[in-house]
Amino acid sequence: MVIGGVAISAFILVLYASFGGIKAVTVTGVIQFIIIVVALSVMLNMVLDQVGGFKQLFNKLPVEKLQLFKFDKEKAGEFGAGYYSFPILAIWFLFPGFPLSFPFIQRMLMAKDNRQLINMYYWGTAFLVVFFLVLTFIGLGMFVLYPNLESGQVIPYLIQMLPASWLKGIALIGLIAVIMSTADAFLHSAGLLFVHDVVKPIADKQGIKINELKVIRYFTLLVGCISIVVSLMAKNIFNIAVYGMDLSALIFTIPLIAGIMGLKTDARSFYISSVTTILSFFFAKFFLPNLFFIPFTIF
Repeated sequence: MVIGGVAISAFILVLYASFGGIKAVTVTGVIQFIIIVVALSVMLNMVLDQVGGFKQLFNKLPVEKLQLFKFDKEKAGEFGAGYYSFPILAIWFLFPGFPLSFPFIQRMLMAKDNRQLINMYYWGTAFLVVFFLVLTFIGLGMFVLYPNLESGQVIPYLIQMLPASWLKGIALIGLIAVIMSTADAFLHSAGLLFVHDVVKPIADKQGIKINELKVIRYFTLLVGCISIVVSLMAKNIFNIAVYGMDLSALIFTIPLIAGIMGLKTDARSFYISSVTTILSFFFAKFFLPNLFFIPFTIF
């Protein structure tokens, strides 16, 4: 029953992203943004209230939790925590391909002029800083309250702690909104980019006229359906998301830097660098520890 409900909900999301276009995605995105802000605010306020405020939060935290440059081992003995440790992420985020997602770039290109684009970027960056700080404080607060709680159980446990049923409803809707606002944006940009940058150039060379809007809709629908099937079959959806994010960031980072620097290049050099990156990516994933994965693939 649960799997069926999730599949139906996901299919409805795919339908409105496919046939509603950017207008539907943008309108729902605004609504989801409001819900996310309310839900996270409620959660943070509740956690800080139980901990005793920010001062008590940092007083009760173990010292090792504030050591950003320490490479800890996970309970299983692997360097899982080292993969997401501060030094590694600091190096990773120096490369613009990682923090820039395709939907974000798509929204930037929709700006009326350079001034609006710059303002969008500043406002988006400012919100992300606050967003990640709120998530960090919620996580640290839950660790202080329940130090033996597994990380995957934090959010469900937090929702159960909410005093009123209507607050639990807001929190659940907020979680769903987070997923939807990410999924529909990526679905729409996937269909648009593939048709505009791949299908249309090929059709133009062959002298074939296509209805871009219809092809985008059908391709988005296809990608969405495939994503639903893969997600239901996957044992760990988080790993799939991380692998996709890492690989796309690596493939597009170097060409993006080259373009920003004004270096002349062509499709052939892009294909060569892409193939080289993909090979190094899978080599590092299968044969190197997580600790060395990011430095190796960047190099």
